[in-house]
Amino acid sequence: MSLQDYLDSKYGKSKSKKRDKSLKPKPKSSIQKPTKPAKPENATIYRDLSGNVLSHEEMLEQQRQKSQQEKQKAKEASEKLRNMNLPEVTQTATKRVAPPSYVDDPLLAFSPDKVKSLQKDRYISQTGRKLYKSSFPDNRFSIMPGYRWDGIDRSNGWEQKVFKTTALRQEKKVLSYTMQDDY
Repeated sequence: MSLQDYLDSKYGKSKSKKRDKSLKPKPKSSIQKPTKPAKPENATIYRDLSGNVLSHEEMLEQQRQKSQQEKQKAKEASEKLRNMNLPEVTQTATKRVAPPSYVDDPLLAFSPDKVKSLQKDRYISQTGRKLYKSSFPDNRFSIMPGYRWDGIDRSNGWEQKVFKTTALRQEKKVLSYTMQDDY
């Protein structure tokens, strides 16, 4: 028994070895395309407000009309506001509402009014911290010491040397300029 006979007997196919002519592939030119696609059972059904069934194209047209109407209404409203041109309307539209200020807000220290009042009091920083009240040695950055500084200069003297050398250079420049002879 051949393999083909075994398969034919097992799966109920005919025992003839001839092929069925209907199983041959047809040429592409003879295949006809359907003119209208079949509607699937689960296709979306569109309805208008009254409940009438709409096609997809009709539904899209209704959406376009609705969006055009909304654009037209918005355009008319903006033109109406422009034509009013009342100073009260324009001022209220452009005025910004200031947020409420709180007493504990740390950013209040940087408001212009607060900064001016803090500058009057020399011994309080812009952030509201206390500063050292007595005299102190200069530094490169003109930073005042904190209010708890004990007044003892613990530097190695480097900054004093820098200040001294820059002062000498400036003095030499001034002297060399003034000592020049005018011809």
